[in-house]
Amino acid sequence: MATLAATGPSIAVKDMIAVKGLPQTAGLPWRARNVAEADAPVVATFRGAGFGVAGVTVTDAAGFGTMTPQVANPKHPARAVGGSSGGSAAAVAAGRATLGLGTDSGGSIRIPAAYCDLFAYKPTAGRVPMDGILPFSPTFDTVGLLAATFDDLVAGAKILGVTADTPPLPLTHDGAALAVCAPSVCAAFAGFGINAPAPPSPDYDTFAPAHSAIAICEAHTVHGASFAKSPADAPPVIASAFAALPNSKTLAAARATVHAAGAALRARNAGRVIASPTLPIPPADRYATTACLAGEAVPITNANIRLTLAANVAGLPALVLPLSGTSLMLTAPHGADASLFATARAFLTGA
Repeated sequence: MATLAATGPSIAVKDMIAVKGLPQTAGLPWRARNVAEADAPVVATFRGAGFGVAGVTVTDAAGFGTMTPQVANPKHPARAVGGSSGGSAAAVAAGRATLGLGTDSGGSIRIPAAYCDLFAYKPTAGRVPMDGILPFSPTFDTVGLLAATFDDLVAGAKILGVTADTPPLPLTHDGAALAVCAPSVCAAFAGFGINAPAPPSPDYDTFAPAHSAIAICEAHTVHGASFAKSPADAPPVIASAFAALPNSKTLAAARATVHAAGAALRARNAGRVIASPTLPIPPADRYATTACLAGEAVPITNANIRLTLAANVAGLPALVLPLSGTSLMLTAPHGADASLFATARAFLTGA
């Protein structure tokens, strides 16, 4: 972690978000000498609220990946730290920062929270300015927060203009999510006693490939020219993604699919908060490359994003709560960030 001296409350900032005078490399060799000339507005907002910058933290290259294996998990040494905002999660879990600032394009804040036993907040898409942040996929990118306590998360959200000054919404459970979860994850979720079912979900296997096609194309727009100059220097995950670059027809179809799925997901969440596990599997070992999901071996990223991806496709706000040795995710209606926090507080306090 590239660091600055910080006293009082502090933020650990993912190395895709500009911090004046510190690296903004996104873990890419062709950006190794890049130093930010000014703070991203979201960093400036926290400085204005009295936060120092604890440092800039490691990310999976360009935001590709959900494990950040180069970073150790301070709480569970054999376990991955999660990604791609894994460095920020590790800094908070180790007590080196009050809040972690990260980006989330398919679960990249919420997944590290689940791996590191942290609270997390992914705002409604567009709520927090993305200026000064190196994009992964502008269609899906959101900046958000990680915290060791719910109160710290609430305080961070307040700085972003979100307060829980509204009544909670009805809390329901996601049967489609539970259908693919490991038995141990389902058993832990059952202990929360959230019995009201949510409406059926759009087909994940339809919108997930569409999300991937858009994300790869948009990442190529950002990094394609640099990759072309030195492809041998590219991390393998980027080389593999860019080798499968969708054509314009496929991209147009993907955008239509995401548009329809997003609308259906927003309608499903209208008037309710939907609860699910954050991960469908127990957190994986640090260097795991595959996981068993619904009886099938799949790439670890596919497993990690299985339950988080829908909130990015629909632009919905979500919270992660570490409870009873597992991680609970709550997803609210579009724009209902305050209601999301109110519902979470009511759930945590039994109100």
